[in-house]
Amino acid sequence: MKCYISQINGFYKGFDKISEFDEIKQVGEVMNENVNSHDRIAIEYASLTQPGNLGFYKSCEVTTVFMINKTSRQAFNYFSIFAFHEGKALKENIEYLTEKPLRVSDEYTLGICRYYLTMEEAYESFNQMRHNQSLINKGGELQIGKLSLINKQFVPQNGTTEVCLNRILKNNFMNGCYIYEFFNNNKKIASNLTKNQLEKISAFILKYVPIDLHVLQDRIGNIIFQFPSNLVTLKSSSSKDGETLNITLNTDDRITDNDRYSILVSNEFDGCLTGTRYHSVKNNQNTILDIGDTDNLIKSRVYDKKSNLVVYEANYSWIKEINTRFHIGSEFSKKRTMNIPEGTVDVEVESVEFLSVPPIKHTEEKYWKEFVKERQYRERLEELERRMKFMQYGTAAHHGRKQALKDIRKLINIHSENQIMLWDPYLTVYDIFDTLYYCKQMGVEMRAITSSSGETRKINGEKDQNITAWIEEQKEVFNTKSNNYGINLQVRCQHTQFGWKFHDRFLLFVKRDGTTLEGAEKETLFKGYKWVK
Repeated sequence: MKCYISQINGFYKGFDKISEFDEIKQVGEVMNENVNSHDRIAIEYASLTQPGNLGFYKSCEVTTVFMINKTSRQAFNYFSIFAFHEGKALKENIEYLTEKPLRVSDEYTLGICRYYLTMEEAYESFNQMRHNQSLINKGGELQIGKLSLINKQFVPQNGTTEVCLNRILKNNFMNGCYIYEFFNNNKKIASNLTKNQLEKISAFILKYVPIDLHVLQDRIGNIIFQFPSNLVTLKSSSSKDGETLNITLNTDDRITDNDRYSILVSNEFDGCLTGTRYHSVKNNQNTILDIGDTDNLIKSRVYDKKSNLVVYEANYSWIKEINTRFHIGSEFSKKRTMNIPEGTVDVEVESVEFLSVPPIKHTEEKYWKEFVKERQYRERLEELERRMKFMQYGTAAHHGRKQALKDIRKLINIHSENQIMLWDPYLTVYDIFDTLYYCKQMGVEMRAITSSSGETRKINGEKDQNITAWIEEQKEVFNTKSNNYGINLQVRCQHTQFGWKFHDRFLLFVKRDGTTLEGAEKETLFKGYKWVK
């Protein structure tokens, strides 16, 4: 530890306390639209930290990821978060979270530390970041570069969708929080690192703190002040008729104003507002709100009428029914073997029964929302196609044949309770071994369509064979190169006058209700193609 600290060369040493914070808090009540930016931010900061608005903060926990330049011995900010707490500082000294720094390159090492500041010390650090390119506080001097302060934001908890910023915030899973973010527009450190170095650093950080800078690389070099909302909890439930919500807003015992909060509740479907209610709620009292259809997406937001702050926000949907799929397999699985040119491959196969509880009901008449959801699904697919966001293989080394086969096998086993269909005009028995034969469930219905012509046989290196000899060879490989354990497979081949030529490739998973994609009957998909097996 001593060696670690000495290498940091004085990073975190201490400073004199500043008492300006108490003066700023006193003007927090006087918000004027005409104040300049400096005064506005000072007043907003005072409002966020005012006891009783979001919490009763007494200290600030600082977590800093820093990089040390081995030559200059300077410490540079990689990412820092200042999170306010209601308790007093847990520790007086700086805590280093890693046993030793991470060697990033010949020039830099990286470490993580945590320390606590008083409210006054936190505000002094905040002001330093606004005006200076270095931060001097309890820990010494940290190079932060030129930072741009973004207007305060309220970050809600994750709900039906993920809020990406929650990947770097501290425990924002209750009511939400306000943040001030100092944005590093230079990104000098990040721009000098390779992709592998960035990934190495991100993995190293996640071992010690829940800060995911792999996903949020745009936040490298930034500093965040986090003001959690701690004083309310909202309980809600849907009525049996699905038209009203029962709402109870529980407040901290230290909140004495009984009518301080109001709530806005809405529900949405297909981008439309289908119900909304605004209501001034009493603390700890149940309220019934008629908002229409509670089966839709519910959005709840609680306002503090005294401070004009949001103190709670959540987006959620009610669970009206749970379908459980039981996977019942044998204790001792058997193996399916395949003798391919690369060697012998074994796949463990289980006898499986799929049960849904309660049983899934299939009715002739659809509920109206099913039509809308099907259209939304098609729109998402079309958007992906327009933006070319489907996975493309062969464009990079890590998206080549091996990765493609890995992804196909994963999909096959995820959807193995369905019938599986593979279409490929160049499909051979060894391609089927590489794909469908990796299904780990016994007896799954598998169907494959291939074709045989002079062109396909030439590409497959079999141009001198006629169609009859090629089909017989394929059958021979099926029968002699695998034990075919647990296989329920039909293969058909398009050639000469049998079937229609095709060139696209598909991997389809068909439902068990007798119909397939676009409502086509299963039998019609294979009609007209000649059997191989």
